Amino acid sequence: MTFLTKLIELVDWLKMWYLRIVLKLIFFEMTVTSDETLSNLPLPIVQRGRRDEISARKTLLDAQTSSSKRSRGKWSRKKAKSEEQLACEKEWLQAGHMWLAHRGGFTAVVREGDADAGRAKVRVLQTGEIITVDEDDLEKANPPQLERCEDIASLRCLNECGALHVLRSRFAAALPHARAGHALLVLGPPRRTTPVYTEKVAAMFRGCRVDDMPPHVFAAAQSAHRCMLASRRDRAIVFLGRSGSGKTSAMRHCVWYLASAYPAQGSKLTPERLDAALDVLHAFGSSRTGSNPHASRFVSLTSLDFDGGGALVSASVQILLPDLKPEQTALRALHT
Repeated sequence: MTFLTKLIELVDWLKMWYLRIVLKLIFFEMTVTSDETLSNLPLPIVQRGRRDEISARKTLLDAQTSSSKRSRGKWSRKKAKSEEQLACEKEWLQAGHMWLAHRGGFTAVVREGDADAGRAKVRVLQTGEIITVDEDDLEKANPPQLERCEDIASLRCLNECGALHVLRSRFAAALPHARAGHALLVLGPPRRTTPVYTEKVAAMFRGCRVDDMPPHVFAAAQSAHRCMLASRRDRAIVFLGRSGSGKTSAMRHCVWYLASAYPAQGSKLTPERLDAALDVLHAFGSSRTGSNPHASRFVSLTSLDFDGGGALVSASVQILLPDLKPEQTALRALHT
C-alpha cells in the first residue's frame, strides 16, 4: 500500500513538473502571427494616416449597405399592434394572470379575489384548485406573445418568475440565447442535435448590424467587431458563469467566428489552427471536478489583432492564475 501511494505521488509530481515546463515555454505567450500579413498591423491612432481612415470607413459603409439589403433592422420593421392584438392583451391583463412562487419553482395561477390581510385567493390553471396564498408570493405574468421574447429587459412585467419562464420557453424551443439589456445569456451547453454554431449560421451574422441580429454568441462577436471598426478602439467580451456553464465553449465559438468571417488575404492564421491551439490548452489545462468533467484550471486572455480594414492578422493567448495544486485524490486529477 505504501509503494502504491508513493507511486501515485510520483506520477502526480511528474505531471505537475511537466505542465509547468509546457506552460512556461509555450502557453504563457502563444502568439501566432502570419509573416505575410505582418505589414498590415494597425498603427496607433495618432500615427494612422488618412488613407487607413478612408479605407476603414469604406469597409464599414460596405458592411452597412450589405446588411441593410438583407434587413432594415427589427426596430424599423416593428409595426403597430392591431386592435385585435390590443384587445387580447387587455383581456389577458384584466383576467389577473399571475405566477405563484414556491419552493419547487413557480406555477401559473389566476387571481380570484382578496382574502384576509396580505392574503389572496388564486386558481391554479393546471388543476383548477382554488387556494389562499400570500400576496408576496404572487408576481404578474406577461402576455403569451412575450413568452419567447429576445430581450428580457423588454418584458411588460419584469420579475423573477417572468424572466425564468422566458428562458425556459426559449430553451425548450431550441433557442439557448437571450438578451438582458446589453448582456447575452447563454443557456446550456446546448443540445448536440441543435445546429446553432454551424458555418451556415455564421454566414447569416457577417456584416450585420446589432438590430438585425437575434441573440447569439456570433452576434456578440459581430457586434464587438463592428464597434471596434466604428470607434477605432479595442473591444472586450467577458465570459462569466459557474463551472460547467459553457464559458470556454462560448469563447471558442467567438474566436472561430471572427477567424472565419474576417480572415486576412493570404494569411496562415486559419480557424482550424486556432482551434487546434485551444485544444492543446484544454488538454493540458483541464481536469475532472465534482461539477464539471472538463473544468478549466486557469484563466485565459485571448487577444485578436485586426488591421485597418477589420481583417484578422494575429492572435495570442495568455494563461493567468493556473491552478497547479494537486487534487486530494491523485487518480481523480488525471484528465480523461
